Amino acid sequence: MTEQTQIAAEHRRDVGKGAARQLRRAGYIPAIVYGAGKEPVKLKVQDAVLDRVLRRGDGGQMVLDLVIDTGSGEDRRPVIIRELQQDVVTLRNLHVDFLEVRLDVEITDSVPLEVVGEPPGLSLGALLEVLRREVKVTALPHQLPQSIRVDASGLEVGQAVRVSEVTPPEGVRIIYEDDFPLVILNMPRRAKLSEAEEEAEAAAEATAAAEGEEAEAPEGAEAAPAQDKSGKE
Repeated sequence: MTEQTQIAAEHRRDVGKGAARQLRRAGYIPAIVYGAGKEPVKLKVQDAVLDRVLRRGDGGQMVLDLVIDTGSGEDRRPVIIRELQQDVVTLRNLHVDFLEVRLDVEITDSVPLEVVGEPPGLSLGALLEVLRREVKVTALPHQLPQSIRVDASGLEVGQAVRVSEVTPPEGVRIIYEDDFPLVILNMPRRAKLSEAEEEAEAAAEATAAAEGEEAEAPEGAEAAPAQDKSGKE
């Protein structure tokens, strides 16, 4: 097994919004570690260190070696990042949750879907609708992928890729009960009108135009005689 990436942490005693703001101003962010049947522990980690760790995670959900400075030694735990809270505007890290894991025991986690491929129908005006953004999977911690690919390149209009048709990476199992669709290729509403509906719309537009012309005709008819009469006088 490859060496795990280390991330250092320290115990955090102060809690609340004010304490969290002070931590962030000092270059730290609040954190917590839980799991493995142990009590949750409040921590703080350096924001810059966490950013470096996140940039290394392109290959998948990394198992990290969390090294906690207890003041009297080190408490080392294998963890994954369960949740990362970020500012919706600046994307600045606000809080991170670490889940302690056992390397030989499978865990369940949600993994984002990555839709790839362009179906031919897109050039005809069809729309590729993404119905699910993530799926639940079970795998050993070091085999959790960062995303699962959904190939939409073979879709015809009206067809969907269902969860049973997706092949996850080796060692990963997608959990589902219903064979739900993940993406579907559809035409926009007006493009899906039947011939009868198109004829009905055309007839309605023609009727509306005729009624508009009739509404203008009496006004013009009254104006013409008035001009003619004034000429005779």
